Amino acid sequence: MVFIIAGLAGALAAWSFTPNHWWAAILAVALMLNLLSSLKRKSRLGVTAVFALVFFGFHVQWINVLGVDAWIALTILCSLPWLLLAVFNLDSTKPWFYLVPAAAVVAIETIRGTIPWGGFSWGLLAYSQLDGPLVNLATLGGQGLVSGAVVACAAAIVKLLKQRNLSAPFVIVVLLLVSRGVDTMQSTQTVTLAAIQGNVPRVGNELSTQRAAVLNNHLEVTQQLLTDIADNKVAQPDMIVWPESGTDIDPLQPGLAADEITDLVSSTDIPVLIGATTWGSGDGSKSSGPRNAGILWQRDSGPEEMYFKNHLVPFGEYIPLRDFIARFISRFDQI
Repeated sequence: MVFIIAGLAGALAAWSFTPNHWWAAILAVALMLNLLSSLKRKSRLGVTAVFALVFFGFHVQWINVLGVDAWIALTILCSLPWLLLAVFNLDSTKPWFYLVPAAAVVAIETIRGTIPWGGFSWGLLAYSQLDGPLVNLATLGGQGLVSGAVVACAAAIVKLLKQRNLSAPFVIVVLLLVSRGVDTMQSTQTVTLAAIQGNVPRVGNELSTQRAAVLNNHLEVTQQLLTDIADNKVAQPDMIVWPESGTDIDPLQPGLAADEITDLVSSTDIPVLIGATTWGSGDGSKSSGPRNAGILWQRDSGPEEMYFKNHLVPFGEYIPLRDFIARFISRFDQI
């Protein structure tokens, strides 16, 4: 029965990442802590494994586009650090019951976000709280504080229901009041963006053909938007935004992408934020590897302000141990 409850808690945790289900993360963790507080270490290990595998099995199932083996591997890699939670004797009768699980989960998520190859940081509990009352704590302590607060609230619920401990509501109230009192520096300024989605053809093209087709799709959709603006069919935005990898042909190097984007932008005063995979820095030099870039492109100045993603996703944007892994999984040559 405990494994069924652990699986349900994992599914509930995965569900909490959909909009306005922030509370489900707290309930999911509360179910887990309630189970772990009454089990021996060997049983805690199995229960934690079921929770984590179900949680991440749902949460990263999008990677199925690369294959079932990729889905299984990523699920396991994301789940492994959670097994550390089973090491702790989480006794709900102890006064430190609020702190230890919260600190443990923050440590687990830190490990997941750094090991291996810079980590796999999908499914951090803080990301489930975007619509919830705890999210403002990120201003004080970043993602770690928000995740810790989720676990502390879950522990408080367990302590209240099992021990009838009146300190539990106090913990929750304090966290909510602190979060509510944080200055989030909100602005009343309105910025209108136009989001372009050119889509990716799924017709088995060779890689070079696929890249050209994706670029062309985004050029065509953007040109249609500009035509609609000129015809007063839609309001003029402050900026046009392409998605990540709107072009995998480097627009910072002379060639097709640079020429086509320059021609497109020359017909409008609206700045365009280009999502691109680049191998160069914009000054004609080449970097040692691919970079995921956001490039602000304007009619008079061309590509100017740029942001380069600090950490590329292992197996998504680059392949660690490529030569070794390619012996077993040939399709990774497409990345």
